[in-house]
Amino acid sequence: MDNSIIFAVGGVILGLAIGFIIAKTLEKNNASKLIKR
Repeated sequence: MDNSIIFAVGGVILGLAIGFIIAKTLEKNNASKLIKR
C-alpha cells in the first residue's frame, strides 16, 4: 500500500467530517436565528 493513497483517503474522510460539522453548526445557527425572529 502506497502512503500517498492512505494520505488521500484520510484527507477525503477528514474533509467530509469537517464539512459535516460546519453544515451542522450553520444549521443550528440558522435555527436559532429563526426562533429569535
